Formats: sequence, C-alpha cells, structure tokens
Amino acid sequence: MTRSFSVSSGVLALCFMGLAALTLSIALVFVLLGYWLVLPFAGLECAGLCLAYIWLAKQRGDYEYIKLLHDDIHVEQSFSGKVTKSSFNRYWVQLNVLDSGRGRLSVFLRSHGNQTEIGRLLTIEEKKQLIEQIKNGFLG
Repeated sequence: MTRSFSVSSGVLALCFMGLAALTLSIALVFVLLGYWLVLPFAGLECAGLCLAYIWLAKQRGDYEYIKLLHDDIHVEQSFSGKVTKSSFNRYWVQLNVLDSGRGRLSVFLRSHGNQTEIGRLLTIEEKKQLIEQIKNGFLG
C-alpha cells in the first residue's frame, strides 16, 4: 500500500511556487505604496508554504507492505522517511481492532509484547476489507 496523491511532485511544486509568487507580488505592490510592514508577513507566509511543501514531500514516499512468508507475517512500513520492520508468527499473532467511534478505525497485529498498527494509509472501508483478508488468509 502506498499513499495516494492526486497530483505529481512537479505540479505540486509549481502550485506552491505560484502561491509564493502571488503573495510576494501583492506584498511588493504594498511596499511600492509605502506599506513596507507587509513584507515580513509575506515572507512568513512563504516560509509556511515552504514548510508545508517539505512536509508533503516527506509523506510522498510512505508505504506499507504486509507479506506472508512460510509461517511468518512480515510488516514493513515507511512513514515520513522512517522505515520499521516487524515479524509475527502467524499462529501466535492476534488481530486487534480499535474503533474509536469517531470515524477512526485502528488495526493492530500483536504478539509476544510487540504491537504494530497496520493499514494507516487506508480508508475505513479498505481497513474492513483488510481485516477480513487477514482473518481469512493469514490467520485462517
């Protein structure tokens, strides 16, 4: 599973640069009219846009793989550049589902004191399908 994005990196960068250019253009007009105090706030807005772009770019590489090899369930996840790997024996693993009731469903694999949340990139409907697949395929 990978994170879904509706636009490519290049289009996203162009959008952010366009917003920054628009902000600086408007600020420049106000500076030419003598309202120079607008310029620092425009700079702060551009810095905020830059931070938002960096945050989105870090998430672009997020993924999650769940594999069944022999009698082990292997989970490899990458969120914001941090890669974690977990292994669970399919005969000892427990599937825990936490429904907060506020439109959030959390799915965990747990065994011998180790717990890993899976399906973080999925919608609630996709998580329900994942739960059924795990119950029928991995644990069944």
